[in-house]
Amino acid sequence: MAIILGVFDLLAYAIPGSLYLTVFAYASHRAGWIDVPSLVGVPSLLLLIAATVVTGLGARKAKREGTKGGLTTAGLVLAVLLIVLYLVAIWAMTVKPT
Repeated sequence: MAIILGVFDLLAYAIPGSLYLTVFAYASHRAGWIDVPSLVGVPSLLLLIAATVVTGLGARKAKREGTKGGLTTAGLVLAVLLIVLYLVAIWAMTVKPT
């Protein structure tokens, strides 16, 4: 149940929010500090969609078979990679320019 709720949250909130951020980051004025988050935006959106699909398929399989499989682990790995990308973007926006 918790995995299905997590997939719903990804579909309802995370993907639209990331899409909104990516579209409007490119449409806004290109300041120097927005270059790295813009470069992180598109790959992270694609990874987020992939993580959602893989986790959703894993949740379906886990519900059907009763055991957790490799798909949910793959979704976890993609989520950790997303966190690393987001931390790089946050770090790039907060460092002082030289």
